[in-house]
Amino acid sequence: MEKTKAISEALDGLAECGHGIVKLAEALKRYYAADDAEPPKKKNAAKKKEVPRAEAVPSEPQPEPKPEYSKEYVRKLLADVANNGHREKVKDIIQRHGANSLSQIDPGEYAAIVKEAEVLVHA
Repeated sequence: MEKTKAISEALDGLAECGHGIVKLAEALKRYYAADDAEPPKKKNAAKKKEVPRAEAVPSEPQPEPKPEYSKEYVRKLLADVANNGHREKVKDIIQRHGANSLSQIDPGEYAAIVKEAEVLVHA
């Protein structure tokens, strides 16, 4: 009986960790995808504490989806980088992606552009 209780407590703790990771992932997704003019919306739904079943857990890790960025977010990030003395490097980033301006770039390229620009932010 004591062993069953310990296993149950361990599974409850594991489930709580999973919920925390999901909350963190959702918050990060909202942060990076949010339009600067529109603040993130809060969910008012009541939270239910559910313990996932063992068969619901995938046996192999699934690849992480690429983050999606809005044009406004990318434009603001590039403007901030350019205003911090990296104007020529910002132009180079845009040209490496086959365009002369951000409006000519495929939105699928935004993640790569953000990655390159964040390197300059921390430089």
